[in-house]
Amino acid sequence: MPSPRPLAAPAPAATRLRGLAGAVLAGLGLWLAGAPFQAQAQTHAELEALSQRWADAALRSDAGPQLPLRLQVKIGKLDTRLQLAACAKVEPYLPAGTRLWGRTRIGLRCLQGARAWNVFLPVTVQAFGPAWVLNNNVRLGDALTAGDASVAEVDWAEMDSPVVANQPDWLGSEAARHLQAGQALRQNMLRPPQLFAMGAPD
Repeated sequence: MPSPRPLAAPAPAATRLRGLAGAVLAGLGLWLAGAPFQAQAQTHAELEALSQRWADAALRSDAGPQLPLRLQVKIGKLDTRLQLAACAKVEPYLPAGTRLWGRTRIGLRCLQGARAWNVFLPVTVQAFGPAWVLNNNVRLGDALTAGDASVAEVDWAEMDSPVVANQPDWLGSEAARHLQAGQALRQNMLRPPQLFAMGAPD
């Protein structure tokens, strides 16, 4: 896979991050829907190499917008117990209900062979980009201040919960649980500030 382009300067990029993960997925979806990718493959190693080329092509596709995210894909291994018939035309595809993001899977199906088959193999897609990372521990219920986080490069796809990309979206919010230094701020870590103390009169 070719070397990724250098990441844009973090601070300016941090002000333009809203919705980028969704835009990446939308761009990949356009490519996957419109670009058949078929080849001959016989061995497990050839099938895995075909899958890597297919996924790499999706990430390089011009269908997606130019984003400050550095995308990488790691193809897993097929089950060594699988005995697949020789196939003259194999097609990788994205199974229904899945997305090319984080830990996922892709399918491989034989379109031209003595016996049809359909298998899946694990895939990990990483999306490195600027996000707000905690400088220190934050206790449950504490309100976050400007000094609690700074911009650093993280893997946006490492967890299902989206990153909180813009400072105004997390500044003043309360920690929904105990948070540790080094964690990237994500939506499920935060809650709106409570206007009244528990048990206080209205």
